[in-house]
Amino acid sequence: MAPPACASGDVEACFQRSLADGTRAAPVAAIEALLGVIERSGAQTMHGLQDELCEGRKALVEFCEQRPACLGGRTELGVSSGCELFLRHVTRTFLEFGDFSECRDEIL
Repeated sequence: MAPPACASGDVEACFQRSLADGTRAAPVAAIEALLGVIERSGAQTMHGLQDELCEGRKALVEFCEQRPACLGGRTELGVSSGCELFLRHVTRTFLEFGDFSECRDEIL
């Protein structure tokens, strides 16, 4: 099954759409929401993109803390961990490619 399109809307809305069908774990839905952040990003540097991704992670964790029902009784720890794992992947990918646009294309 293809992930939901996250090219429009905010990170919380994308996260909710990913969870809506009940087939995705919360950390996977969080990663899909962060992919949406990259798709919508206007950042021209890795630093700018990392700032946007960190803001997205923070928004997702706060969203889950405020609406724990969206996680089906689980804590926001999985969402936070999934986001951190994805942020590390993005950083390592940049180190492999060096060029920002190549890195962005590889991640997407």
